[in-house]
Amino acid sequence: MEILNMEKQRETSRGKFIADNKHNWEADGAGLRAYREHLGLSLAYVGRKLQTSATRIRKFENGEPVSMADHLYASCSLLYEHEDMKKDLQKFFNKNYFKWRA
Repeated sequence: MEILNMEKQRETSRGKFIADNKHNWEADGAGLRAYREHLGLSLAYVGRKLQTSATRIRKFENGEPVSMADHLYASCSLLYEHEDMKKDLQKFFNKNYFKWRA
């Protein structure tokens, strides 16, 4: 009987945690989705780079609970900043390449 009570208490705590954090997850996920789409990155590409599944990324972007959400947020943010910097560097290089050769 005590095991059932502990299990019920755990599920109640989990439900409260999800309810308390869902709004933040939705806002964070929407921001990351917008950044990813702006960069033209697919869910599959991000999943491969972060060595996780595209489904996990999608769930996070939709505000659904995922394990280690704070780590996933940080990893996505760093990857997107890196990809953004690569694109900026490529644009700079393409714009200035012939100037340097002259």
